[in-house]
Amino acid sequence: RMARGLHLADEGNVVTLGVAARHPQLTHVATIDPHQPHGVQAEIARCLRAGIRLFRLFPTAHHWRLDSQPFHTILDHLRGTNAVLLLAVEEWGSASTIARLTADYELPIVLLDVHYTQLAECDAVMQRWPHVNAGTSRLATPLDVETLVRNVGADRLLFGSEAPERPLQCALNRIWYSDVSDTERAAIFGGNAARLLNEHGAPSSAGVAAPDAAPPSRS
Repeated sequence: RMARGLHLADEGNVVTLGVAARHPQLTHVATIDPHQPHGVQAEIARCLRAGIRLFRLFPTAHHWRLDSQPFHTILDHLRGTNAVLLLAVEEWGSASTIARLTADYELPIVLLDVHYTQLAECDAVMQRWPHVNAGTSRLATPLDVETLVRNVGADRLLFGSEAPERPLQCALNRIWYSDVSDTERAAIFGGNAARLLNEHGAPSSAGVAAPDAAPPSRS
């Protein structure tokens, strides 16, 4: 059972590549687990050869800590590869830890699951560390989007929905009805992700287009 569990991350990456090959509108995201028996270097190299540039880590689910040497080993192997790293903000302090530990590796970071309980910290972190960006999937309270746009700029926000687990329309409405300019809205919906992926070696057209439909009526 343990040996089987240690192989789940790399097996999942194989499945992800297969799905993305059948559906070219998708951008594949790999995950790296430092428990992998053959080490992270081989798996990172395999993913990079396959064209993957987005990597998401799951420290809590995979039972490891960011403040450990294996995380720095992952960062060392991703440095200079045009990779983009995605990490969830799980509690107060997480964003600061992520930003501080990744500051010297020249890797763009996208903070996921940012919401009102740690918005102030994420805001402060993004103001200090320009390599840190944020997803919008859980910016659910009034003025969350406007606050970040005002303080760090719309170019640091990437649209997220968590669909199909969460309603897609709620995530869309959050951006449609934010008090930001049309240019900033378009950047959040897809322009920023396209730019980030294109700058870091991934296809800019895959899965990042802004919605074509007009925002739903308020009535």
